[in-house]
Amino acid sequence: MARNTLVSVVIPTHNRAKEIPETVESVLTQTAQNVEVVVVDDASTDDTPAIMEQLVADNARVRFARNASSLGPGGARNRGVQLAEGDLLAFCDDDDRLLPGALATMVEFLDQHAECGAVSAWHEVFRAASNRAVVYRGPLSYRAEDLLWSNVVAIPFLMVRRSAFAEDPRYDADPQLAGAEDWDLCIRCANERPMRTVPSVLYQFRQHGGQRVTKGISGHQRSRRALLAKHQTDMTSACRLYHEAILLLQDGQRSAVLRRLVSEFADNARDSSFVATMILASTAASRVGIRFRDPGLSSRVLCEILSRRPETSS
Repeated sequence: MARNTLVSVVIPTHNRAKEIPETVESVLTQTAQNVEVVVVDDASTDDTPAIMEQLVADNARVRFARNASSLGPGGARNRGVQLAEGDLLAFCDDDDRLLPGALATMVEFLDQHAECGAVSAWHEVFRAASNRAVVYRGPLSYRAEDLLWSNVVAIPFLMVRRSAFAEDPRYDADPQLAGAEDWDLCIRCANERPMRTVPSVLYQFRQHGGQRVTKGISGHQRSRRALLAKHQTDMTSACRLYHEAILLLQDGQRSAVLRRLVSEFADNARDSSFVATMILASTAASRVGIRFRDPGLSSRVLCEILSRRPETSS
């Protein structure tokens, strides 16, 4: 891959007129030179169109399209992929920021790892209310089957080598997946080509009082159920049991989880014991991670446990 390969940064936006200029600026000021920004306005009702028209007029590297009606986050990103001209596709949300050197670091990594089809990076979680940040350091190496268990990448930032895949890497636009559409894309990418994470903090994920695609536990439950329904035939029986247990826990049904694992133990002691271990380990790691400001600890622990138990789909 030539170092001057065009990088297309796709930014879907909806009613973020105040935030979108800074997000676009964070891309235009990257050290990587061969970059275009493709902003897709998902039927905003604020001043986003006027602001974007000015940004386009000010910089030839900015392109803009507007959806007449909302296609949702997946649909908006997919339109951006259609319009993008680069072989390298990167994604950024409209209220987040690329940190300095992000694109150059990712491009260099893909140059050095020809086997990889996609790459992510560590990211900073910035909490606007407290003006404080923590860093998410997820695992650097993981298998496609690990991603079926958990969104260990937790990507807000992804760069995909377009030519590595038989078809354009697109997001699933199913509204039921909203909030897990990035997780789904990672699973599908990793099934075709290896995916890795760069051990550098390259993205700022901003948490604030504004609306995001999925908010609250019900949205997470809905998207997990949709993901389970879509990928369950590729999951092991233990993986499916793990998701069912997590859904019960999210519903506050701890006793139901225990009954389910005990019931499963009679028929498959190995799966039941392993899922119990995964739940206990992830819960403990999450608490320790909160205490020591290390939100990626749980994902690293899960990947370590999974690496010690080779799985086959069944």
